[in-house]
Amino acid sequence: MPTRGELIAEALDSFLQACHDVEGAAVVSADGLPMASALPSDMEEDRLAAMSAAILSLGEKASDDLGRKQMEHVFIEGEEGAVHLIGAGPTAVLVAVTGKGSKAGLVLYEMKGTARAIAEALVKPKRDRQDLVTDNAAGTSGSLRGEDHEGSRSEDADRKAEASAGRSGVVG
Repeated sequence: MPTRGELIAEALDSFLQACHDVEGAAVVSADGLPMASALPSDMEEDRLAAMSAAILSLGEKASDDLGRKQMEHVFIEGEEGAVHLIGAGPTAVLVAVTGKGSKAGLVLYEMKGTARAIAEALVKPKRDRQDLVTDNAAGTSGSLRGEDHEGSRSEDADRKAEASAGRSGVVG
């Protein structure tokens, strides 16, 4: 069974293959930490992650405060291209950086599907609860409360491993 990190990386790779206008993309946590990325060498992953989470948060607040209800996306256009941000569930942000002349409609269309896939990966259970009950009854690894047992990994250890995998980047 693939890990959350692997599922996020697969979604990001698929997005980049479908949308050639995208020069770089990243998935960041809502609190501004990188989860996965495929960025050019001149883009700093940590900086992009922090700015993206802050921008999306401000956009959501502005949309709500101005009575526009739930915000769908943020679009920032500059002389040399654009930055697109969209929520990927309640805990992540998908960011795409495009060059001048990119097709914003196509980028947004692909981003919506990718954001759904990322959101699903983030809520996907690590293991089926029944598997854990069966493992516990048989005296093997696993726990319903995420406690460590010899030979098993806790959810915290899984999250740390996935975060580490996300920092290594995605080859697109």
